[in-house]
Amino acid sequence: MKMTKAWSIRLALLIASACVTWAVGDSSYAQATAPRAVVQAVQGEASVTPGADREPENLAQGSVVNAWNMISTEGQSKLFLQWETGILNLLGEFSSIFLTSRQTEAGPIEAIEVAEGVLRVIKQSGGGSVSPYVVTTPAAVIEPASYDDPVDFVVEAYMPTSSVITVISGQV
Repeated sequence: MKMTKAWSIRLALLIASACVTWAVGDSSYAQATAPRAVVQAVQGEASVTPGADREPENLAQGSVVNAWNMISTEGQSKLFLQWETGILNLLGEFSSIFLTSRQTEAGPIEAIEVAEGVLRVIKQSGGGSVSPYVVTTPAAVIEPASYDDPVDFVVEAYMPTSSVITVISGQV
């Protein structure tokens, strides 16, 4: 079987996700404490991979995904997620993300890891209490200037190490 670059990246993400889950401890604990997202809309094919040893599961409107799971879209597909934290995400085609946690001097911070593709991040005013978060790509770390203010930006991650960040509104 010939492994494409996209599948190689997805495999690497699965392994990283499994390592993070192992490092945190019991996966049921990680899933209970990490935010979840609800699929608001899906166009085309999108899936969630709940663990390194499990097959991807197709997503549909109303599906719930846990932070530690890899979320992916296929060609000509889009996915709209709403996280419990109040953040909205739109994934473009051939995109892969997962939400994890990074340790900082101020304590743990949520990190949306973008392995490849296009991700739009929206935090509306009054959209829920949003804890500190960053969006990471292999080449960049993007963080809102203020977690209390509305923000809308697009992150494009291209391999091996280039990213494009477009700010629609707010400051990052």
